[in-house]
Amino acid sequence: TRAKRSLIMADFDYSKAKKLLEENKVPSVKKILIQLREFFSLLTLGLESSVSTKDLTDAFGWVSREVRVQHDAHELNRILIDAIERSLKDTKNENLVNKIYQGQMVSRTLCLHCETCSERKENFLDAIIQVQNHKDLEESLKNHCKSEYLVGGNQYL
Repeated sequence: TRAKRSLIMADFDYSKAKKLLEENKVPSVKKILIQLREFFSLLTLGLESSVSTKDLTDAFGWVSREVRVQHDAHELNRILIDAIERSLKDTKNENLVNKIYQGQMVSRTLCLHCETCSERKENFLDAIIQVQNHKDLEESLKNHCKSEYLVGGNQYL
């Protein structure tokens, strides 16, 4: 597309890319990535005592009241992964995100009466792991993967 060619023509040069953004020649998924790059570049340079997040929040499409709402890390991760996936669509790296981040969770249910085991596989790009009240990530993962008895109201019918 024209927007992809414009970004490539900018050779990921910040000033050229910013001009493309100002001229609305870059799709919004690219805006997020470019604004994140600019934001972290400014932080890394350390030339300013503070860095505005206005361009970044605008790139996410957040309007005035949404800017003041706390967005969690998981939501940010999903937005970034989605933006990266969309920016790679129809390229040779279209499946890059899945190659890097995709995992598979297997849920097994064993009936204690007839000993029938059913299995369900689900692909995921991120895992929500409870880390609070655990000494480390390994303990959190063990807790996440432990067996659970389905009885009473928690039982499958």
